[in-house]
Amino acid sequence: MEQEEKSGLCVYTPGGAVACRPLILRPDTIVVRENYVVLSLSSVMGNERVEVFRIEGPS
Repeated sequence: MEQEEKSGLCVYTPGGAVACRPLILRPDTIVVRENYVVLSLSSVMGNERVEVFRIEGPS
């Protein structure tokens, strides 16, 4: 069976939670904490953009 490849960042936790976030730019730094992920993006203009998204636990 073929799986469609998703572009973006997916984080899996030992508890079975998953968080996916589409990425347009490649992050320079990815920091994974217990229940959130921090993406650090340095743009061409020299401005740093930081995105934080939460990891949802299994329901």
